[in-house]
Amino acid sequence: MDVIGKWTGTIIFGKNYREHQNKALYFDLELTQNNEFITGKATDTGGIGVNPDPALINGKIVADKIQFIKQYESRHYFDNSGNVIIDKSKKGPEISYKGTYNAVDQTFYGNWKIVVKVKIFGIVPILIENGTGTWRMKRK
Repeated sequence: MDVIGKWTGTIIFGKNYREHQNKALYFDLELTQNNEFITGKATDTGGIGVNPDPALINGKIVADKIQFIKQYESRHYFDNSGNVIIDKSKKGPEISYKGTYNAVDQTFYGNWKIVVKVKIFGIVPILIENGTGTWRMKRK
């Protein structure tokens, strides 16, 4: 399957995002492809949790299944008041996307997951954030 080109999509936040549950983040994505391997760049275009910096995409597509990692150039997160905080001194965590192509409506849809860990004393890893949700994208 050829996925080269421009795409537009929506991310829906899951239940662990409390007041942002079921709210959307909109994005544009441009993909290149070399056999089953895909790379690209994503840009948030609106909604909740927008990061002003782009994210890099690396993954693969096999038949109608797609999976990729998205990583923003800067870390962003919601503070306790629900505001988006941008930390340009760190890259964002890896966000894992898995999905399936629906030939009827010509969209990809699936689930995403983010796991953020830090190391105490540089040794002991602890989970500080675990987020999930759904996503959908179509050609632009």
